[in-house]
Amino acid sequence: MHQVGILGNCCTHGAGAVGSLKSREDIEIIAGYESNPRRAKELSNALGFALAKSYDEIYENPDVDIVVITTDPCDKAEMVEKACNARKHIFLNKPFCHTLADASRMVKAVEESG
Repeated sequence: MHQVGILGNCCTHGAGAVGSLKSREDIEIIAGYESNPRRAKELSNALGFALAKSYDEIYENPDVDIVVITTDPCDKAEMVEKACNARKHIFLNKPFCHTLADASRMVKAVEESG
């Protein structure tokens, strides 16, 4: 069983990911966070439980194996770097990032983390 944390709910993608992943027998969604209050409410409703207090709380959770990154594109490079530093597997929705420079940051973080 893979335990998953949902990071963000940009354009309702976090809530959509929850809907897709809940039907999988090999996935248990155990955490989620969104900083925007309107988006946070939708994500919490989709999850059916209260959100974490921060993105870092999810990265630091030893039970989370995989992070689903559905934040604003301009935040994704930082999220990928944090996931790599925390040794988490990553599922990244589209668009992958905001700029080519951010894409390079993400590739570097993944390569360096192995």
